Amino acid sequence: MSEDLAKSLTALGFAVVDTGGGCTAWRIALPRHGYLLITDGEGGASHDIDNPQACTIGIYDEQSECVCITGGALEPPTFACPRCQRTAHLYVIVTAEARLWEDKDSNLQTEVEGDHDWDDHAPMRCGCCEFSGEAQQFKTAKEAT
Repeated sequence: MSEDLAKSLTALGFAVVDTGGGCTAWRIALPRHGYLLITDGEGGASHDIDNPQACTIGIYDEQSECVCITGGALEPPTFACPRCQRTAHLYVIVTAEARLWEDKDSNLQTEVEGDHDWDDHAPMRCGCCEFSGEAQQFKTAKEAT
């Protein structure tokens, strides 16, 4: 990493942080909530950026959920909220098979067995802006192709 780039990031208020698992990143708090991380473009494991044109930038909310990520070797998300464009906090209603029985107190009990399933018509919602619709409405251009 060039010394000039490191000095520039430090002057802007970025600091090198440990992100876990031996990985590091440049981090700065965002004005409202959350933070931004910058890492190398080689999977986002290091703050040691050899090529500034190929770095990875991630924006995270106050719960450390990734809101947006761009650059590097990472693929774009396959699903995002069509209203707020966030990729975190998406929920889908799934179909699952469950064993049903009645206990000794006559209360019905269930236990999910096996896998679950959902399709393009499954109800989906964004936990950030509360937009609701069918899963197909949440598909990004990457998923639609």
